Amino acid sequence: MDLSGSSPSSDVTVALEGEYDMARASDLRHALLDIDVRGPNVIADMSEVTFVDSSALRALLEAQRALEAEGGSLTLTEVPPGVARLLLVTQTGHLFGLDDESS
Repeated sequence: MDLSGSSPSSDVTVALEGEYDMARASDLRHALLDIDVRGPNVIADMSEVTFVDSSALRALLEAQRALEAEGGSLTLTEVPPGVARLLLVTQTGHLFGLDDESS
């Protein structure tokens, strides 16, 4: 995971990569909610993600809820087709800034 952003007050992009399953779900949640490096709005670049299971989806939803509770947001970008399909089937894409055609 790669983080970019200039300060706690700016948006931060987190570049995710690889497979996110039960074994890596807590790593995913931690990366998205790391208070030392994130701003109010987190953008997750998923262009290098190859797999997301239900445990990782839950981590994404928990991160989204936590950020929203603080007045921020979690937006997913460059979502690969397999992950987009999961978001479509679970009807959760809109929670991450995606429309039905993106997810």
